Amino acid sequence: YEKYFDKGLRIYEVSLDADKAAWAATAKGQKSPWVNVCDTAAEYSRNAALYNVTSVPRMFFICDETLVQADIKNESDVRKFLNNYI
Repeated sequence: YEKYFDKGLRIYEVSLDADKAAWAATAKGQKSPWVNVCDTAAEYSRNAALYNVTSVPRMFFICDETLVQADIKNESDVRKFLNNYI
């Protein structure tokens, strides 16, 4: 995150968690520098269905105002993707 932030990377993390208190405690403990929100509809989330989220974690990237799905399996894949787009 720190390496790519100055190049335009922004992270918006969405948790699908019905237990908002548990999510809040976890999010607070992580102290992430990016936005972290919770969709308490969890597996019934309309937004998750809209973006075809069938398992988590799931990553999407917006590059030049276009939503791009990437086949990300590990940190190395993330770095390769970012190096190509940022």
